[in-house]
Amino acid sequence: MTSAAKKLKKPNKTASFKEYMNYYLNKKDWSQSQLAMAARLNQSYVNKLINGKVSDVSVDVMICICLPLQLTVSESKDLLSRVQRAFSTAVELHDY
Repeated sequence: MTSAAKKLKKPNKTASFKEYMNYYLNKKDWSQSQLAMAARLNQSYVNKLINGKVSDVSVDVMICICLPLQLTVSESKDLLSRVQRAFSTAVELHDY
């Protein structure tokens, strides 16, 4: 972990998708271009997505972003909900 990552403060719960994406990028010390390459997405698309210029983000794209960022399940669900792709809990449907 870089010294910059150690100093990062996680955004508050009401922070925007953009703020969280910048936090996760800074945490890994990555640029948008590096994320795009790791997620196998077009860099221009990643930029538009982070800056709120894409209105309908697919779950597939979000998974392609969450995996290379190595987000936890909880972090991934939270990020998905920030682009209005929330998942309901399956506990009521399945007995684990």
